[in-house]
Amino acid sequence: MYRVLFVCTANICRSPIAQGLMEKKLAASGSGEAWEISSAGTWAAEGRPASPTVQKLMEERGVDLSEHRSREVDGDMLADHDLVLVMEPGHKEALEVEFPDQAEKVFMLSELKGKEVKVRDPNGDPEEVYKKVIEKIEGYLEEAPGSLLDLLKKR
Repeated sequence: MYRVLFVCTANICRSPIAQGLMEKKLAASGSGEAWEISSAGTWAAEGRPASPTVQKLMEERGVDLSEHRSREVDGDMLADHDLVLVMEPGHKEALEVEFPDQAEKVFMLSELKGKEVKVRDPNGDPEEVYKKVIEKIEGYLEEAPGSLLDLLKKR
């Protein structure tokens, strides 16, 4: 089983979106049993639900995030995952500095498409910005799980 961790800042918008979309995609492809997908934040308060806007928009896509609760990433969590996908260069740098022994498994989400592009944090923005962020994350995940396996080989 492969274990993938999506990381953003507060673990209430971008990383839960990525987790939910990835789980849905894997289930639809019939390969869900081979993967364990989770999320966390670099600066997360423990136990917060996903943003109400995120929950609403993801529900419209058939993804229920009502049970999601935020958590802060730590060294044990990183050690337990095969691949860590972050939303911003600052997340990558922070994890590589704080957990250098885990640095080889940390990539930006956009690297699934061969780019290094920040995924904007929509927290507090109008709903239209959230929709664009969801679409961007969907675009990065469109070739998964193959693209995830490609990153795993780079470690």
